Amino acid sequence: MGFFTLDSFNLEGKTVFVRVDMNSPIDEKTGKILATNKIEASIPTMKELMAKKAKVVLTAHQGQPGEYDYVSLEQHAKILSNLLGTEVLFLKGTDLKLITEGIKKLRNGQILLLDNIRFFNGEVDEKAPEEHAKSEFVTALKPLIDYFINDAFPSAHRSHISVVGFSTTVPMVAGRGMEKELKSLEKIVKNPAKPVIFVLGGAKISDSVKLMEKILNKKLADKIIVGGLLSTLLLYAKGYPISDATLALLEKKKGLEATEKVKKILNNYTTSIELPVDVAIEENGKRKEVGSSSMSSGMAKDIGSKTIENYIRVIKTAKTIITNGPMGVYEEKEFSLGTRKILEAITLTDCFSSISGGNTVAALDASGISRDKVSYISLAGKAFLNYVSGDKLPAVEALEISYRKFKSA
Repeated sequence: MGFFTLDSFNLEGKTVFVRVDMNSPIDEKTGKILATNKIEASIPTMKELMAKKAKVVLTAHQGQPGEYDYVSLEQHAKILSNLLGTEVLFLKGTDLKLITEGIKKLRNGQILLLDNIRFFNGEVDEKAPEEHAKSEFVTALKPLIDYFINDAFPSAHRSHISVVGFSTTVPMVAGRGMEKELKSLEKIVKNPAKPVIFVLGGAKISDSVKLMEKILNKKLADKIIVGGLLSTLLLYAKGYPISDATLALLEKKKGLEATEKVKKILNNYTTSIELPVDVAIEENGKRKEVGSSSMSSGMAKDIGSKTIENYIRVIKTAKTIITNGPMGVYEEKEFSLGTRKILEAITLTDCFSSISGGNTVAALDASGISRDKVSYISLAGKAFLNYVSGDKLPAVEALEISYRKFKSA
C-alpha cells in the first residue's frame, strides 16, 4: 500500500484542505454535543499542521439528512478551539464565494472550519473520484488548494466528494489518524491468530447483517457473538416472538427487510453464531431477565446473565477478538451489565483485542475500563469492519490513486 503522509511535503505557507470525522452524538432534546471523542481524535494532525505553518481549511460532517443530529458545526468549532487553545475560524453556510474569500484571507497556522459538509449539494452522492472532481465544490476550491489531507478514517468507506473528490486534482495525504489506522489494520488482516471471535452488537442492524454474511462466507470468523438490536433481529428470524414495540423499532431501523437474509445465514452457519439464551427487559423501571423465548413481554434492552456466562466462555478461547457495538442500552445503568461484563472479559484475555466504533468506545469509557487494556481501538465503525472483512475502502483507494499520480511530480 503506497500513500503520502505529512512527512512527504513541506507544508509551510501551503493551503491544505483537511477532511476529518467529527460526527458526534447529539442530545435530541437540547441539541448539545454529548461526547467529543472524534473531535479530540483530530487534534494531533491539527497541531502538527499549525506547527508546520500551513493554512488549514477543515471540513467534516455531522449527522444524516433528515435526522435530528443533522446540524451545523458551530459547536464543533468552539470545542475544537478550546482543545487547541487557539481560535478556530468558522464559516456558517454553503456560499462558495464566501468560502473562497475566507480561504484567501487565511494566514500561516490558521484553521478555518467550514460548515457541515453534508449541507453541500452532491456531497452524499456515491461517485468515482473522477466524477466528483467535476463537482461545483471541487471546481471552486481546487485552484486554492495545494494538498488534500484525509484524516477521516471513520468515513473511509464512503465515496463522497469530501472523501475522494480532490484525489485526482492535488496530492492526497494521509493525516496522522488515518496513517495510524491503516498501519494498525494491516496487523489485523494479515494472518490473525486463531480462533478469531467477532463480537457484534449495537443498533445499526442493516450494516451488521451484511458484515456477518461477508465474514462467514469468507471464513474470517471462527465464531460470532451477537448482542444489541442485532441479536433481537436474529432471534426474531429464528422464530422467537417479540413485542409490538420491538417489531416497530426493527421496522424503523430497516431490520425487517433483512429477515430472509438472516434466516439463510442462520441456516447455513448454525454453529458459527452464538445467540442470547436470555435477555433483560424493563418492567416497572427495573431490569427483569427472561428467556429469549419470552421477549414478547417487553423490549430486550440487554443480554441476560446466562448469555453473559456463555459469551465469556467463548471469549476465553479467542486469540483475536474484533468488537463492534454494545450488547445493550449501556447508557442506562440497569441495562449496562452485559456490555460491561463482555468488555471486561475481552480486556482480561491475553489475545489481540480490537474495539471499533464511537458507541463501543464510549461504552468502554462508561464502564470505567482503561483503553490501555485493549490492543487496538478505532473510532471507526463501518469503515473498520469493512476493511477487516476484505472490502476496498474508497478513501484508501483514493490515497493510492493520488500517490501513483503525483509521486514523481
